[in-house]
Amino acid sequence: MSEIALPAGTAFVDVEGRFDQLRKGIQREGDAAAQSLGRRISQGFDRIGSQLQSTGRRLTTRLTLPIVGLGVGILKVAGDFQSSMNQVRAVTGAAGAEFTQLEDLAKDLGRTTQFSASQAADAMYFLASAGFDTNEIMEALPGTLQLAAAAQMDLATAADLASNILSGFGLEATELGRVNDALVATFQNTNTN
Repeated sequence: MSEIALPAGTAFVDVEGRFDQLRKGIQREGDAAAQSLGRRISQGFDRIGSQLQSTGRRLTTRLTLPIVGLGVGILKVAGDFQSSMNQVRAVTGAAGAEFTQLEDLAKDLGRTTQFSASQAADAMYFLASAGFDTNEIMEALPGTLQLAAAAQMDLATAADLASNILSGFGLEATELGRVNDALVATFQNTNTN
């Protein structure tokens, strides 16, 4: 074997040059891999962000809007009740404790019967319009609700009918139960409404 004579330091420069090329290659590959990984991470975050936005829109449509609608409905019911009670106050002239009793009765009947508090207040208005005072309204209203339920009619019609009959026959509000019994029996036993 023959030996090749290299000038001194040539082998070291050649190895150093190859290491430098290898280091630059690794750095290029590392930079490309880092950029690729960065793009994939960014795309993943974009997908997650899109999914979260989509979920947010669905929640807004399916959850928030019905809750807002419910709130609006509650405010409308409260406003309707207050409007009806204001009409009762105007017609009866009731104030203070007397008005509070009427309001409490309407709320109680709204909780304990098939009719709402606003409907009970509307019936109070019809009774007051027929000339009933506060005490007569409080006595007649439960019977009026019973009449409406038994005859399957709205409260306003039942209040109008009951007040007309009581006034027409000169009866007291306390006799509304007897009048209701006669009316319901008539409705059930004849082809009359």
